[in-house]
Amino acid sequence: MKKEKAKTLPRNVTFGEWGQKDSAVEMKISEAKLSQDLVLAAELEKDPALANAKTRSEAFKIIRRNREGGVVEETDSAKKLRENFLYMQTVEEGLVCIEVGSVTCLVVDVTGADLDTLMPLILPKLAPEGHGYVFFELQDYDLITNHFIQQKINYLSKPLIWHVKGEDTYQTFFWCSPRLGAPPKGLPMHISHRKDRQDLHTLAKPYQLIYTLVDHSTKGADFCLDPIAYDISLAKVCLDSHRYVRTYCQNKILHGQYMVNV
Repeated sequence: MKKEKAKTLPRNVTFGEWGQKDSAVEMKISEAKLSQDLVLAAELEKDPALANAKTRSEAFKIIRRNREGGVVEETDSAKKLRENFLYMQTVEEGLVCIEVGSVTCLVVDVTGADLDTLMPLILPKLAPEGHGYVFFELQDYDLITNHFIQQKINYLSKPLIWHVKGEDTYQTFFWCSPRLGAPPKGLPMHISHRKDRQDLHTLAKPYQLIYTLVDHSTKGADFCLDPIAYDISLAKVCLDSHRYVRTYCQNKILHGQYMVNV
């Protein structure tokens, strides 16, 4: 019964229309549970054997195993998301299409970027109660915080830290938000995750690191943005958890490799 009811709910919503949050309220369940039910309903159609799973957790383990083995066929909605998340455009070209105040979760690494050009472009895209994570080099601390102040963006003066597990290296990143005064509840100030083995870029971030940020900062159908795609970790996390995501990569070779990896 849950499967049939979940199937009738809209999955490919657009901003301003009926969304998962509205459906969750109507069904009197949490949005997170609804998102899981939608995934299970779609996967049950492709693999009826999932009905034999004793728990929800066991069912999702089977789904992940099937996906890793390439056994399960994509749903139309998943295919649409996969084919429309990564654009071969410059940051300037891509951000023109992003509505001001529409981004729930911004994840960007500004290492080596022209900050005086980039920061005024990306910061206005954050939703009033959105969360931004800006990875940076310590030498750019003052320049980045000045842009936060100019754009009236709240931020933690003490950066968060990603420690590269197994290595004696780390990277700092800011949390910021137009209206919120603190990071999401439960988000660690010091996050330790090992780099992924098949990174295509030196500035790539591990899947588990990005998952931690997205999981604490968003809910189903929220909109995430990475305007400089040094990797596709954010895209993978969002596609796995039914978030909308947009990324940009101007390098034709990397763009092709990213699409193959997804």
